Amino acid sequence: MEIPAPTPPPAEEASPRRNPLIPEDQDQKAALALFLATAWAANPQLVLIWITQAAYATKAAAFAAALKARNKAGALVPQQSRSFDEYDEEIRKGLNYVKNYISETYGEDSAESFYAEFGIKTRGTTHELPRAQAERADALEMLEAALVTHGLGARPYGTAYWEPIADGYATLTGKARKASANVSKLVGMKNEQVDDVEEVLSAMISLVDAQYRTPEARQAKLRELGFQREYR
Repeated sequence: MEIPAPTPPPAEEASPRRNPLIPEDQDQKAALALFLATAWAANPQLVLIWITQAAYATKAAAFAAALKARNKAGALVPQQSRSFDEYDEEIRKGLNYVKNYISETYGEDSAESFYAEFGIKTRGTTHELPRAQAERADALEMLEAALVTHGLGARPYGTAYWEPIADGYATLTGKARKASANVSKLVGMKNEQVDDVEEVLSAMISLVDAQYRTPEARQAKLRELGFQREYR
């Protein structure tokens, strides 16, 4: 009596194949999506009947904007381990240098007239950032912007010094809470938009493959549209 062969296990569903011309990295994908939006406008012979170049350009821009917002929102909610006292000490130290920069640039007699732009308040004979935490956080944002406006951002106590202080202080005062709450929403928006963009990227590759007869012509047109290399 023959022993029946064992029933083979059901085949696993193959994972969808990704086109190697489309990067998995989201920043690279956004860059490609934006490039294609412009390059497609210069190639009106490439037609997808279900979406126009203009409609795609809007979707590509929305995806890039959502990705940028997601990255920025995520950066605003780091693990916070520093205290107000630590930041206040750095502020006191750095502000003396900033006031010196203003005096060097505009002269001792005119320096104080620029303080308000930098978020600096006059309290009796002293010139400092507001002491209330929420107001100080706002003043730090003003200071950051003023450093750039007045060409002082590259100084030793310029943007590189103040940016982490301003971001950290904003986090401690709760200014980053809204950004934190929006991260999940932005992720959802980005995922929906990336699907739209990937659909067009894949369709455009297939369209070029169908319309250009030789491998050389197809490769040249894909490069022109931004598909520069394969992403393994």
